[in-house]
Amino acid sequence: MEAVSSPPPLVSVIIPAYNAQEYVAECVTSVIKQTAKDIEVIVVDDGSTDDTREIVASIAERDARVTLLTQSNQYAGVARNNGMDHATGKYLYFLDADDFIEPDTLETMTGIAERTGVDIVVARSNSHDAETHEEALIDYTIKDMSTRQVLHNADYAGTTFQSFIGWPWDKLFRADFIRERGLRFQALRTTNDAFFTFVALAIAPSIYCTDAMLFHHRTHNATSLEATRRKSWQNALNAVTTIGDYLKTTDNYTLTKRSYENWVSHFILWNVQSLERPTAVTMMDASYPLLEALPDDKDYYYEERDYRFVELVRQTRSQLILTALDGDWHVGDLWKQLCETRDWVEVLEKRITNRDHTIEAQNRQIHDLDRRVRSIYHSVSYRLGNAAIKPLSIAKDLLGRKK
Repeated sequence: MEAVSSPPPLVSVIIPAYNAQEYVAECVTSVIKQTAKDIEVIVVDDGSTDDTREIVASIAERDARVTLLTQSNQYAGVARNNGMDHATGKYLYFLDADDFIEPDTLETMTGIAERTGVDIVVARSNSHDAETHEEALIDYTIKDMSTRQVLHNADYAGTTFQSFIGWPWDKLFRADFIRERGLRFQALRTTNDAFFTFVALAIAPSIYCTDAMLFHHRTHNATSLEATRRKSWQNALNAVTTIGDYLKTTDNYTLTKRSYENWVSHFILWNVQSLERPTAVTMMDASYPLLEALPDDKDYYYEERDYRFVELVRQTRSQLILTALDGDWHVGDLWKQLCETRDWVEVLEKRITNRDHTIEAQNRQIHDLDRRVRSIYHSVSYRLGNAAIKPLSIAKDLLGRKK
């Protein structure tokens, strides 16, 4: 008698894990306790040197829906690809091993996908501080997008790179769409998810955004590779170039071109500003070809600072020197104003101090007078005098009444 094969799960959850022993149990547990039960969980250990593998193996022994795959250390992009190759679900969801999700996350997202037929579902998320455990809404992940209707590509393509973030863990992907387009994660140490996520969004026929807060993204995690981007800043430029090269081969590049080119300036500027000075200088030098190829039109840019950044790159050495000098002169004027303001503040402080001293002296005088009055009031002579005068006051009062 032939064995009856079970139907494929509705969603495959793929979790790359590297030295995540502190958080991986919480992460996987948040998945297996989902209200949606028709799932498979694929954890790909990326050559961990701690107890990550043993922790996941223990969970897999108790829950048949959990599968543990292992590989040598090749970073999260390769691990996600490995998980995709083994995934059988109708939908794909990628979760980082130090994050966790709400109990109804998969039910909510697959419900939207099944009802609308879209290729990608995007939801809201919170940041979760690993040190303080404080949570805050990440308010820039769905920017200026409708959250109550199906969005077709032409509705959002012009702001794809400004409206969304290039990470996959707040998105659900239809597996057939991903495989038909041959999308894979880049084999990079960092920024390995930008190509997959942004390209998927840029070419998806339709998506749906929901205001439901479903994910908890852990920040200030010292073991995260994202905390050491200085070691692999080249990966960011690799992702930028690869995304651009791919988009140029698509039919809707005319729709996404402006959004992408704005993001190139914004993303490089963000990376340069977030790196330490020596590394930032090296990255800046390597970024010139990408930045010089961007349009020189202020109105083309969504944010003025991104245009100013490109404008600086185009300046000659002499122009940069003059710009710096202009800045120095401007700073000099500000310094002069600051000094004048400080002098005036000192004058005011002296006046206030003198006024305080005057008030203190007056308060002392009032206190002395009050003390003297009290002393007189309680003195024997005052009481005797008052006793002698009081009958006269009464007689005067009586005479006044008779009138």
